Formats: sequence, structure tokens, C-alpha cells
Amino acid sequence: MEFITLGNANCIVSRTAFDVSCFIQEDLKVLADLSDVFYEGGTNFFICDEENELGLKTLSYCFHEKRRDVHYGISLCEKNPVVLESKIEQKLELINSDYLDLVALEKLSFVPSKGSSDALFDVLLQMQRKEKIKAIGFKTDNFDLAKTAVLYKNYDVLLYPFDINSDINKISELIKLCEENECTFVATNVLNEKLSTNIPVICGFYSQFEDIIPVWNSKKVDTIKQILYFSETPPQIDAQFEADLQKLKML
Repeated sequence: MEFITLGNANCIVSRTAFDVSCFIQEDLKVLADLSDVFYEGGTNFFICDEENELGLKTLSYCFHEKRRDVHYGISLCEKNPVVLESKIEQKLELINSDYLDLVALEKLSFVPSKGSSDALFDVLLQMQRKEKIKAIGFKTDNFDLAKTAVLYKNYDVLLYPFDINSDINKISELIKLCEENECTFVATNVLNEKLSTNIPVICGFYSQFEDIIPVWNSKKVDTIKQILYFSETPPQIDAQFEADLQKLKML
């Protein structure tokens, strides 16, 4: 398993990550059973959004004795700095931990920065100094906001949608900006039901981008096992691979 440092934070995570937001109440036993599969496969980075946090709570229980080896991230939509701090404290209680490895602001029409009047980034920075947060992130599907966040040089992580049909020129520009500004690019929305029909090709596609972290989102056991296997042993990038990739793009 390959590992990547999140920006300038003291946090090294697996290059294979999973979004566990899709696991609802009736799926939690399946997720608990998968915890050993994740761990034995080297995956130690799990994220969720604030509306769907049961998956993260379940994993934190399963990995309680391995907390230092497992990393949790959560994205929060909040414009009030006082409420933002309160939400983070609630998430710490949720996972029964003294710290979160990543907190990302999301669904904002602007990019909070150090010293700005909204005070959102300053709250995160203060909590980072108190070691309650390791890495600070910004999550968006807006290209201009993404560029602004990276160029501010305040954020450790950019979370941005990137699938096989994304505009590769824009993605390449963002990846390059992240490399130049010590910001880790985390690819979201990498998988859907149609794309999951050929996991080897999807894993091969992302293996071509060495400095990004694809965040996989599936609750199907067989699909997850395939992702773990082919992330470690991706297919050869050859003419057949390119042909299969083009077929997937046409779905």
C-alpha cells in the first residue's frame, strides 16, 4: 500500500481511501465485518459527510484500539464559526477521540482564509494548534473556488470531483497547483454504479496519477475487495486498457 502525507499536516494516510457516508443503519454490520478487510489491506483513511456519519462511528468503534493507525476525515457545511467549533467537538465525541485527522469545509460559495471576516478558517487553525485537527481541507465542485483554495496556501487538502469523464485539462491544472502549493488532491465521486462494472480499469486509471488520493464509495463487499486488490495490483496500461477505458466512458 502506498501512503501520502496530507499537505503540511503531520498525517500520513493510505492512497486508497473510502467514503463511508453511504453506509446507513442496516448496513453497519457489513461495514463492521469489513473493518478487518480494510485494515489487512492497508487502507487506513476513511471520510464521511456530516449528514451520514454512522459509518465513521462504526469504524471508530471497530478500530478503537488501533486509533493511531487509522485516520478519519469529515466534511462540514457551516458559516457560523461558533457553531463550526461546536460541530467539531460533537464529531470528536462521536468517534470517541481527541482529534480528527481531517476537517474540510464544504458547500460554501466562498473560500475562507486566514484572518477573513467569516472567521471560519481561524477556528480550524485554532483547533489545529490545539491538536484537535491534524489537516484542514476545502471541498468543492467549483473549479474557480478550488483554485482559490489551493493558491491561498492555507489548506492541506483539496477535495474535488474527478472521474474518468472529467475535464482532464482542469484536473491536471489543479493537480499541478496542489503539487506546487503543498496541498494534497483528494478525488471524490470516483465511482458510480455503471463504472463499478469494471473495477480493474478504474483502478488502473487512477494509478496513473501518483500524487492524488481517490476516495472510493461503495458498500458492496465484492466491489470493495476488488478495489483493494486492483489498487495494489493495477492492470498494465496498454492498448487493451485504453480500449476498455473508452468503453467505460461511453456508458
